[in-house]
Amino acid sequence: MKKLLLIAPIMLFFASCKPYQYFTVAAPELQQDSLKQYVFENDTMKVLYNFTGYQGPLKVTVINKLKEPIFLDWNRSAMIMNGESVALYQPSFQFSGRSVGSSVEVIKDVSLNSSRMSGTLSGQEGVDMIPPGSSRQRSVLAPLHRSLLDAGFNTENKKYFDDDKTSIRGRFLDYSESSTPLIFKTYFSFRLESTPDLVRHFESRFFIKDVFVTIAGPDQVGQGVNRGDRFYTK
Repeated sequence: MKKLLLIAPIMLFFASCKPYQYFTVAAPELQQDSLKQYVFENDTMKVLYNFTGYQGPLKVTVINKLKEPIFLDWNRSAMIMNGESVALYQPSFQFSGRSVGSSVEVIKDVSLNSSRMSGTLSGQEGVDMIPPGSSRQRSVLAPLHRSLLDAGFNTENKKYFDDDKTSIRGRFLDYSESSTPLIFKTYFSFRLESTPDLVRHFESRFFIKDVFVTIAGPDQVGQGVNRGDRFYTK
């Protein structure tokens, strides 16, 4: 029993020392805005890609530039990682909300009479209708971290985070598109109201361009971790 009591704190210590990896995403064909989000734009739409957060979530904002609705088809959209396709459509999603008075609108046309609520709602058809001149934002499953689990980040090369000498110092690896541990692209399908039978698509290509490894958590690293082109794992 004494041995177990001694081993437990040691295991907890080593678990707490597991390093963080901070990844920066590159997109050679896209521009970036002031938040370091990647921007795809044509005559039909403007699309913002944001990877900020733990384990690489993907937040997509689609802005309709036309004078007719766009129907974004999640059933026919995917993320392709190192040649493997991962569907982006989620038939259900988690929700939470709070009431004002005795009723709360969780999503459009769905209201619940409760002061506190949470649960799962089923999707309808996996299609988002984006009216003219409006935008739609959705966070989708983007298991980027799973493709990086076996990459290995052994290096003696050290530097300051974002080359800021007032920040944390850690191990650093820089990649080209030919040496990166992960190449991925997004593939989105959509239709226009005027041509409902014509399925169109747009795609964007990304890769991991560097990784910074340190035991320092996001609250210690600084604001650089909150960029739209950066995510972290542990």
